Amino acid sequence: MFFKPKWYGMLPDYLKPMDDEVINRIKEFQEKSGWTDEIIFAGIMVSQWAVKRIQKACLEQYKKQMPNASDQALWTGVLLSKRRLGTHPRFLTLCLNIVV
Repeated sequence: MFFKPKWYGMLPDYLKPMDDEVINRIKEFQEKSGWTDEIIFAGIMVSQWAVKRIQKACLEQYKKQMPNASDQALWTGVLLSKRRLGTHPRFLTLCLNIVV
């Protein structure tokens, strides 16, 4: 696929679908539903699949940053970072755009 939709560009690399078939199915759904790119992005970001991938990426990042930390400390950081997502400025902006 030559041109990727806006929602695709908003996703972190580790959440971007690599299969053009998946991208096309999401685009078709978006066209049928009339949902904006922001709503599609938010829907992907809160899906169980994405939350697990985000937690895994976060855990790997923390392991690199704190190689001597215990598993408990690393997972505490992952879980606390999940709570902070709700206050991230980009996330708040998207939520406000969706609600308005």
